[in-house]
Amino acid sequence: MATQMQEPQARHDRYCDEIELQIRQLRDIVTSGADLTATVPTCPDWSLEHLVRHTGGALRWVELNVRTRAKEEVPEEEVPLYEGPEAKGDPAALDAWLAGDR
Repeated sequence: MATQMQEPQARHDRYCDEIELQIRQLRDIVTSGADLTATVPTCPDWSLEHLVRHTGGALRWVELNVRTRAKEEVPEEEVPLYEGPEAKGDPAALDAWLAGDR
């Protein structure tokens, strides 16, 4: 059985759709009333908020590198709002930041 290769645009669209789905699920957790100080079982040194900030910052970093077609990796310090909203422990602020509003 031959494996069919997807066209590059189809793969790109599928990846974008999956990223959007995963971020929507993360946002749903953040706004569900989950304890942002809870330990992440697979990362016992991290809280849920730390994981959310790490994930959101990484997405902003990748987006900036791709959008600007950077020839070299952009340092994290140069990524706007890389570390997330100023307010700690604020689910609404984290949700807005993950949505790209802040």
